[in-house]
Amino acid sequence: MTARDEAIGIFDSGVGGLTVLHALVEALPREHLVYLGDTGRHPYGTKSAETVTRYSIENGEFLVGKGIKMLVVACNSASAVALSALGSGFPSRSSVSSSRARAPRWPARGTVAWG
Repeated sequence: MTARDEAIGIFDSGVGGLTVLHALVEALPREHLVYLGDTGRHPYGTKSAETVTRYSIENGEFLVGKGIKMLVVACNSASAVALSALGSGFPSRSSVSSSRARAPRWPARGTVAWG
């Protein structure tokens, strides 16, 4: 499988990230997309930063196992506390936040905002 054929992975703690998925489908109709809605452990906003980071890394590992080329974090809680860990945990892939507020903090990791 070439990089062009690899999927973009998207995760959220529930179903709110489906709006990000929809926007990606509209903007990038030829891309392969894999969505993970972690509805079994939502909402993340009530969890500790350590727990949200652990869940986010587990979600990233799952999606990397599906052969993704990019990880889109469509969860505000995960973007707020786990984006750095995701960037260092998966250095060969870009970690992208759906929160515009996160983009200026991580330019060295290739992180951009989606909004």
